[in-house]
Amino acid sequence: MRIRRGEVLATGREALYDAGRGTVVLQGDPKVWRGNDVVAGERITLFLAEDRSVVEGARAVIYPQGQGAGEGR
Repeated sequence: MRIRRGEVLATGREALYDAGRGTVVLQGDPKVWRGNDVVAGERITLFLAEDRSVVEGARAVIYPQGQGAGEGR
């Protein structure tokens, strides 16, 4: 599953959309990229109307602005 909203790309093997709450819960190796920064975890909840996410069991790689590992997505 791939979700793109603006500069944010989110992926996971499973996605559960809750229209009432305006959320998408990603599981199964979920990851979220914003530019070159990436965060992964056990479960990621995207709050669509608020442009924010909650990551459970987080692992992150964040680069200073203007630097990064390059585009590979």
